[in-house]
Amino acid sequence: MFKEGSEPSAFWVLEMKINCTPLPLLDASKIHPILNQVSLLGGMTESQLAKIYCELRTLHFKKNDIIFKQNEQPTYIYIVLSGRVKIVSSYKDTTLELLELGTGRCFGETSLIGIQPHSSTAIAQEDCELIVISRDALQNLYDQDKELYSLLVLNIARETSRLLKDSRENLIEYAVTHPAKAEVEIDTKTINKTN
Repeated sequence: MFKEGSEPSAFWVLEMKINCTPLPLLDASKIHPILNQVSLLGGMTESQLAKIYCELRTLHFKKNDIIFKQNEQPTYIYIVLSGRVKIVSSYKDTTLELLELGTGRCFGETSLIGIQPHSSTAIAQEDCELIVISRDALQNLYDQDKELYSLLVLNIARETSRLLKDSRENLIEYAVTHPAKAEVEIDTKTINKTN
């Protein structure tokens, strides 16, 4: 990764210009400071980051625009370049806000890698610029550089594990603070029959 506050190295910019056809839609000086904040890009060399950079595109959303809906098929991994995104999930008639994400945070990665419909809806909390990596771009990375693809998938797995740990802690906290709603009676006869 780059040192905080540093500019892209000449090697990184040169490799990006040589290997990107067509040139990416992003300005290197604009995205460079964000790369250090993106957990999915952790542990990558400048050369690997340049390959990822070639696959990035940007999308713009206005405040309250829906980025994707729950149960839609995934098309991108999203990284917040500017603005804030709210992640909500609906169950029956209830909608819960799960997360609010700012600059450098990723979302949509587990759906895209898991080939599952989105489990939540993403809404622009304010005008947003998002960096995206498409499913086709991931396939290109897989075809061209399996080591880089493997590192990216490993980073996604780590981030997913962290989110699962956070979710578990939130669920336990809710169960402790709302015991009447969270308690479940266990039928010991049923358990004993299955053992």
